[in-house]
Amino acid sequence: MEKQDATPRHTGPVIHIDIDADQDNANWLRIVAADRRRQKYPQQRNEELAAGAVPAATDLDRGTAFALSMNGYGPMGRWRIQEEAHGAYLAWRDTGHLPHDLTRLRCYLYSEEQDRWAGDRRELADPTTDPRWPFTVALLEAIREELS
Repeated sequence: MEKQDATPRHTGPVIHIDIDADQDNANWLRIVAADRRRQKYPQQRNEELAAGAVPAATDLDRGTAFALSMNGYGPMGRWRIQEEAHGAYLAWRDTGHLPHDLTRLRCYLYSEEQDRWAGDRRELADPTTDPRWPFTVALLEAIREELS
């Protein structure tokens, strides 16, 4: 009996998609890299947190680890949380108020960290020079307040 090649063969038409490959690939690679980066940090549910777990804004390494300790895209989806986080930033900038919702606050913090690392503000070597850094500090303080 003759051995058959088990390699699947594509017999349908080849479809070519005309896209701006360089820009789309760069964006996709940043999203994938950001998600892999998040996976390096232990995940913590809200119930597992205490006020002492929230780092000081000056502790950048712990701040990053804390921001990535929850997949902020999970509860609401990537695009919705980015839009909502930006809206929360604008509202905070105008009024100084943030919501009293621990999950949302952590999602906003996650979104800020991801955007700072993989988004439009990634060129900033020092996150404290980011014009939105005070918002990150306010999020950390609001999270600490929600936990106490």
